[in-house]
Amino acid sequence: MPRLRPHADSAVEEATRLRSEQLERWRTAAQQVAHAWDIWLASDDAERDWAHEVYVAALCREEQAAALLEENSRALGSRIS
Repeated sequence: MPRLRPHADSAVEEATRLRSEQLERWRTAAQQVAHAWDIWLASDDAERDWAHEVYVAALCREEQAAALLEENSRALGSRIS
């Protein structure tokens, strides 16, 4: 007889899906930080201030994405336990 998949809680499934999306956003934001860092390193004096602003903005987006991912991960953990 085939094994039946246990009925999963739809709230947990939704939280897991959301966590995956947020993880991908965080990874993308982290890659953008790395790219912005490279731009800043390669910038000349005329571009240095602009490149620093790009880097700081990328860091802010990465931190926001990480915080959202952490919050959702904690919520998911509390639903599973």
